Amino acid sequence: METNNMGKKMPEHLLKQLIKAAEEGDIDAQLELGNLYEDGEQVERNYDEAFKWYEKAAKQGNAYAQFAMGDMYYDEFHKKKTNSIGVRWFKKAAAQSNEYAMEKLGDAYYHGGGVRRNYEEAVKWYKKAADYNLGWSIQRLGDMYYYGEGVEQSFDEAYKWYCKAEELNDFGGVIDIDIDSMYVNGEVPSKYHKKDLKRFKNNAHKDWHACKRLGAMYHNGMGVKPNDKIARRWYMKMINTQDDPGRRMCDLANMYYYGEGINQDYKEAIKLYKKAANNGEVIARAEILEIWCKENTPKIDFRTAYKWIKYWAGEDVDIAQYNLGLIYLEGKYLKRNLKKALFWITKAAEQGYKPAQKKLAKIYK
Repeated sequence: METNNMGKKMPEHLLKQLIKAAEEGDIDAQLELGNLYEDGEQVERNYDEAFKWYEKAAKQGNAYAQFAMGDMYYDEFHKKKTNSIGVRWFKKAAAQSNEYAMEKLGDAYYHGGGVRRNYEEAVKWYKKAADYNLGWSIQRLGDMYYYGEGVEQSFDEAYKWYCKAEELNDFGGVIDIDIDSMYVNGEVPSKYHKKDLKRFKNNAHKDWHACKRLGAMYHNGMGVKPNDKIARRWYMKMINTQDDPGRRMCDLANMYYYGEGINQDYKEAIKLYKKAANNGEVIARAEILEIWCKENTPKIDFRTAYKWIKYWAGEDVDIAQYNLGLIYLEGKYLKRNLKKALFWITKAAEQGYKPAQKKLAKIYK
């Protein structure tokens, strides 16, 4: 029997013993079989078998099995997918204080999956799950207070929930960015500034998020007098606080390019994009590509743009293929080459990129 992962195959005699116990009504055995067949680590993955054993345990009232049943009915890859039935199982499990079912009910009401969308109900269930310190629910509550979904909009409440999630270090990367954004946008209530200023300075040597927030505080005058010179210093420290300088250069370039948390400066932005791209940061390469392709007057020199457009064209990115074709077709920056132009524009068109399809129709008209 082949398994899906690298785990060892369960000995046949142990599997038979487990199945015998499960058939005799042992809930623990039924749950273990459900997990084994769902995970596919020690036996061949089989969702139908997993469903069968979870259902037996669920009908005996086991809360985890009821949650698992809800999850399987909610799974878009499972042939039994029926969201409304999944919600019924989640409710049974939640009634027995299964926190994961509570979180799933929050998602169901938030997105309208199997029930009518209801943000107030979503908040209710997310709060129940948050009492068990489930990071996703805590993050969603931060988002809902930030946007005023099902609750009165409140940056204060949003910030409190985001900070709670950050303290748990659960979904930390997403939450950190949300808190960064609130500081960059000047949305954090003033009552937090003094305490945060001290906390961020203590962590700045090891945490680039702290550096970014300090830069935003000095730019926006949050707990300190506005001072862009000091703000720039803190932003530059972002690049030196961890082992991914290219990504941080790209972050800072975005801030300069869009004027977020710092005065807009295209020249500085493009300088940082180039440095980040040369450090191997693919997002910076994508930004260079986007700026070149979308701006009427390119703000990036052709040599840099061509380098990364050619890179992305080779990676089958349709907009890069199309623009590389245009470069050869127009002969504005390189010698005109119709053969290469048609090759790259056709590549983009074959991927369904409509501007390329229209251009080809026009060329062959």
